[in-house]
Amino acid sequence: MKYLLPFVALFLLAACDETKKDEPLPPHAKMVQLQLADSLGIITMAVPERYDTSFSWIHYTDCGDPCADRKYRFQPKGLRIFQESGFYTKISLTDTIDKFTIKHPLVIRHYRETDTSINAHISYLREQKIVIKKMGISDKLVFDTIQKINDRYYTITVLNYSDSQQRKEVSAFTIISEAPVEFKYELLSAKKDSITDNFIPEALSLIKTIRIHGERTKKPSR
Repeated sequence: MKYLLPFVALFLLAACDETKKDEPLPPHAKMVQLQLADSLGIITMAVPERYDTSFSWIHYTDCGDPCADRKYRFQPKGLRIFQESGFYTKISLTDTIDKFTIKHPLVIRHYRETDTSINAHISYLREQKIVIKKMGISDKLVFDTIQKINDRYYTITVLNYSDSQQRKEVSAFTIISEAPVEFKYELLSAKKDSITDNFIPEALSLIKTIRIHGERTKKPSR
């Protein structure tokens, strides 16, 4: 926690800067570009250099397309590639996880997220905290905020489950072309090293580099 608090203060101060300057590339990071499906837009962002493989798939659940998500993942190629499927997905505590996932609904036309104001994010964060409380992990929520990054609001939450294992999650939620989109960094490791120590501040820095281009202006047809 000691390393996190000073960085969070710097993160909040930097996010208050309304200039149009691009964020400097974080150490040991590289720029990537991703075309979202259904003409949602193009994302440019920095990810860790160690993430040398990427793939995408559709995460189906029991209720079919209306409940399915399209996911895009970046991770080290040396780690097991796992594509979640089904209604319940469990984390294997025997695996090492180090990944970044972008998620949005498969059926975009079923969503009409037209409110991109800070009020929408306040409501979303309130709902997330209710879910976290019901799950009994409120003590794991070490940081949450709503920040404007490149003229777009993001709801950011940080969960730290670490005890005998290093397990951390950094999530950022926003609206792109009227669709809810989540960006999530996840880590699970049995060892404590520089990667696990710096995972949260690194993820927060990388989130600040996200840029959306070519966002769709027309609503999808029914």
